[in-house]
Amino acid sequence: MIIMFIGPSSSGKDLFYKKTLEKYNLQRIILYSTRPKRINEENGREYFFVSTKEMDTLDQEHKLIERRDYDTIHGIWSYATRGDNIDLHQNYLVINTWDGYQKYIDYFDESTVYPFYFDLDQNVRFERAYEREKREKEKKYLEMCRRFLADEKDFSKDKLLKYHPIMIDNNGSIENTEKQIEYQLKKIIK
Repeated sequence: MIIMFIGPSSSGKDLFYKKTLEKYNLQRIILYSTRPKRINEENGREYFFVSTKEMDTLDQEHKLIERRDYDTIHGIWSYATRGDNIDLHQNYLVINTWDGYQKYIDYFDESTVYPFYFDLDQNVRFERAYEREKREKEKKYLEMCRRFLADEKDFSKDKLLKYHPIMIDNNGSIENTEKQIEYQLKKIIK
């Protein structure tokens, strides 16, 4: 089975992804990306950082479940998932988008992929994104704003209605969010 954390940028997915992996001994599906590494990221931990040429080769060889290309102010950044290294006899955790979710259920099936949607007040999300960007060596504030605006479309209410995810309210304490995740995982993991 694949548990998929979905939500706009700075909604808490990364924090709870790390906590959930450790606590429930889930396997990671590490995405491939052409974007530059951030401070404290390692190749093969957060993403496999590859060149655009390497990403295009994987795509041409039909090894990708899905690929997303974002036209950022720094050029095209791609994110993708390889399908040839996922064994559905194991339990996985991955962060993705609604489009990625659709491609996963097209590749596997709907009974295999469980979407958890992280909901958070947009004012808090913006403050978190700004604070995170301030810590970066090379500030990309325009890209932060572009992502924030794109999230309004990418994570619209229409998509919530279409996919009926497991809702995780991240507007309270960390402990409350962890309890929600635990409650939902106990219903899913066999």
